[in-house]
Amino acid sequence: MNTTSLTTITTESFNNINSIDLYINYVCGLRCNHCFIGDQLNSNIEMPFELAKSIVDNAKLKGIESITLLGGEPTLFSNIIDLINYIVENKIELRIVTNGQKGFQKLISKLSSESLRKLHICFSIDGSNKVIHDNIRGKDTFLNLTNSILLSISKNISFSGITSISQDNYDDVLQIINLCSNYKMKYLNIHYVTDRGFAKRNKIVNIDNWLKLSDSLKSINANIPLRFEKTYISKNEVINCEVNRKKNIIIDPKGNVYGCTMFMNFKNTQSAIWTENGLVMNNNLTNENNVCTETSNGCPAMTLVNEEIVSNAKFNNLKFDCIFNKTSIVN
Repeated sequence: MNTTSLTTITTESFNNINSIDLYINYVCGLRCNHCFIGDQLNSNIEMPFELAKSIVDNAKLKGIESITLLGGEPTLFSNIIDLINYIVENKIELRIVTNGQKGFQKLISKLSSESLRKLHICFSIDGSNKVIHDNIRGKDTFLNLTNSILLSISKNISFSGITSISQDNYDDVLQIINLCSNYKMKYLNIHYVTDRGFAKRNKIVNIDNWLKLSDSLKSINANIPLRFEKTYISKNEVINCEVNRKKNIIIDPKGNVYGCTMFMNFKNTQSAIWTENGLVMNNNLTNENNVCTETSNGCPAMTLVNEEIVSNAKFNNLKFDCIFNKTSIVN
């Protein structure tokens, strides 16, 4: 293992980074049936505040443009107000991905007007109504979410949406888009659920239906910008693998550093471990850099997650794309 300073390793190995996804905790009051974090939520672990600050310091030093806070539920992080203020003070663009429950509402009531102006909130919304959303996320989650959206509107907070599509809400996608449009969200990210964490294999949307959804989204008048995971591409197309690009890095509560969230469910696949004293590179052969050296047959991480998806794509003369490759649809 090779240990060097954070600054040195950032310069040498992560030159192209322009954003960081910071998973600051595995703490959440919900157990959504598609959550890829899964049983790790039972650990209730948090990233040490000093470690989070050191990441922000290095981001500032290297001119990294934005930081996104995730979890778990990041609004439940013990030092969330201090961390938000620290990021804002360092003039780094800040986004928070939240389930929009009462923890969010409590946080907003305590933040300064300056911090509120600098925030962008991304609400997880998985149904256009109480029945569908609550079936996925739990009792009263839709009511709490809509109250949080209305609170954000009243506070002039910038916000967008993210929806994760499985068999449970596939038929509701257009209605979800319409709801987000009515709330005048800045955009909506549309994600493909795979069987990681709590997500079950029988909930995955099949290839034909996903491609049909893709085609339908291109033809509707959404009145809101959509960012749609392509997911399946022609076998002849080249994959632009995020692990190899390293435009964005992901850091979990323990300090494990990844280029792709697909590896977060597997041991010894991280690129490195970020510590308060330095960055320890992972030289194990199973690290994501080694796994992703060959991408001609599709996303290598998906082979670890679900070989059946890879085989089905190949049978249809397709391959599974990098999950970070999104189609922007603006009507």
